[in-house]
Amino acid sequence: MTDIYRRTFWLFPGLLSIWLPTAGIAQTELMLKKTSAGEAGVFFSNAEPVAAIQFTVNSTGPVLVSVTPGARVEGSSWILSSNRINESVINVVLVRSGSNNLLPGSGPIASISVSGENSGRISLSRVVVASPDAQALAANLPSLEWSDTPATLGQNYPNPFNPVTTIPYTIEQETTVKLAVYDVTGREISQIIHDHQSAGSYTAIWNGLDQGGFRVPSGVYFVRLQAGDMTLTKKMILTR
Repeated sequence: MTDIYRRTFWLFPGLLSIWLPTAGIAQTELMLKKTSAGEAGVFFSNAEPVAAIQFTVNSTGPVLVSVTPGARVEGSSWILSSNRINESVINVVLVRSGSNNLLPGSGPIASISVSGENSGRISLSRVVVASPDAQALAANLPSLEWSDTPATLGQNYPNPFNPVTTIPYTIEQETTVKLAVYDVTGREISQIIHDHQSAGSYTAIWNGLDQGGFRVPSGVYFVRLQAGDMTLTKKMILTR
């Protein structure tokens, strides 16, 4: 265990055993985005000050090479320490220096360099996000499908669902994106996104309503992603 790991656990004793959500604490989010052919970014959003962040990067496919600070902490008094266990696992600790908390905001906190496979999954685990008083903050953790195709459409979750579901997708280059829901007859019932987007990983929400704002009945629906010339479809099941 390196000095920075020892210092982090000394400053925030017991974090590994209390990382689960604490009642009344605002939720945070870590999101993985593919930022280039050989790089993924860890983007962090927080609604209140944060004093330490710890996570493990896992890969099935791409080789994990290294982790460096992202724009939100680069050049600041925050310190990033990483421990590469093997080509598939890297442990990362980000900790403040003195009393310089990470103020509320959103943006990249780390950049992961990868090589090798052009398909697979990169995910985060063992996440600890600590407030200045050493309280654990809840964190959302979507994973990243790594692909050399122009776009990927992940399976919605939860599925089956009622009444709301999350739809993950990734686009590899800037393009016009349309994400819409269709019924079993092929009729478009809800257009969730129709916009020009930059490369990266995204999540969209469908609340089980049609374009007029009315609840649709239980049944099988299809979400379709159109990104440039590519079209991808996944089946969803709504239960009322």
